[in-house]
Order: sequence, then structure tokens, then C-alpha cells
Amino acid sequence: PALASSDPAQAAALLGKVNEVNRPSAARLIMMQWLQTNPEAAKATFLKSAKMEPHGQPIKFLSLAQLSQGKEAVHYFRLALELLQRDRSKLQNESKELELKFAHNNNDEEEERKNVDDEVRNIDLLISNAFCSIVEVFMTDLCDEPEAEEECEMGVKKALLASPNNPQVYASIVE
Repeated sequence: PALASSDPAQAAALLGKVNEVNRPSAARLIMMQWLQTNPEAAKATFLKSAKMEPHGQPIKFLSLAQLSQGKEAVHYFRLALELLQRDRSKLQNESKELELKFAHNNNDEEEERKNVDDEVRNIDLLISNAFCSIVEVFMTDLCDEPEAEEECEMGVKKALLASPNNPQVYASIVE
């Protein structure tokens, strides 16, 4: 709760005291606590960020989707998916370039390529989870929509394609 105060300056000051390695985790913790304690303010901030930079980071659209319901949630998940797929393509191209550039198997460059490949897998998981969330919305809020069954089937297929080992996909199938 102390991290999720309504004072962004206080949260930023706390974040500034965290070492650089742990800063991303601390920022995620602050954001999660903020989302739980003041979802209306969080949504307003994410909406403002989305308007200022509509083609920026997908996390703001994923967060907006989680703070929304029905068709609005699906809309934000789809915006996030577009940005995630864009980021994935960029990383795949970077991985291919590194592979060509460092065909001599230098350990440092190989490590860099593995890091890029890990980032691609992380994005694949986010893509898969976003499709699962769309399925969930169509199984609950939008279950009476004529396209609900088709959206669920397509969402599960796309989630499996993105990340075949994602347990959330199999949980979506069971529901």
C-alpha cells in the first residue's frame, strides 16, 4: 500500500532508491498495487498515455483491457496484440541479423542472440495470454454475441500458435 500511494512523486522517489537491477520488478509492483487500490485513476492515466503515444508500449493497452469490460476490453486487447506482434517482428529480425553477423559463434554475441530469443518467447507468452483473455471475455461478458463461439475457437487456436506450452491456453479450453 505504501508503494501505491496516490502521490506519483512519492512512488518515483521510492523507485529511485531501488537498485537498477531490481527497478523493473519494483515498478511492476508499484503498478500492480496502484491498479488494485485506485483502478479509476489507473485507467485514466493509461487512457491519457494511450492518447499521447498510441503506437508505444503494448502494456498500457493490456492494462486498459484488464480495467475494462466487454467490447471495450476486447478492443484494448486487440490494440495490444497489434503492438506485441510489431515488437515480435522487430525482435525476430534482430535475431536473424545477429545470427548472420555472428556466424562464427562468438560466446558474447551468442549470449546477445539468446537474450533476443528470450524476449521473443516472452512476447509470445504475452500474445498467447492476450488471446486467452479475449476468449474469457467472450465466454463471460460477450457470451450472447453471435460471434462468441467463433471468437473463442479462433482465440484458443491463436493462443496455442503463439505459445503451445502456455498453461493458460489449456485452462481456457477447460472453462
